[in-house]
Amino acid sequence: MPETIADFLRANIKVWMLTGDKLETAENIAKSCRLIQGDMTVMRVAEKTLEEVEKKLADNKETYELCVREGRKKSMLVEGDSLALILKNPHNIPIFIKVA
Repeated sequence: MPETIADFLRANIKVWMLTGDKLETAENIAKSCRLIQGDMTVMRVAEKTLEEVEKKLADNKETYELCVREGRKKSMLVEGDSLALILKNPHNIPIFIKVA
């Protein structure tokens, strides 16, 4: 399975993993199955308030755009509660979709 995921990523196919685990556990699982690779920039969203989530999303958008300009691989980890906050404000959705 890790080889298949690595092949998808090499083919520029977007891969999403949904898990009920804590963020750290999800990151470890993603690394073990090579969904997150050593040369990737990992963006995280695990904030507790709407304001914090929106700030983090804006920061991650800047990181994403830098990665695109520099041709770097990227990955994003989002806690479920933070995702719910992102989706509360319709303005956040296009930003989240672009970065994710």
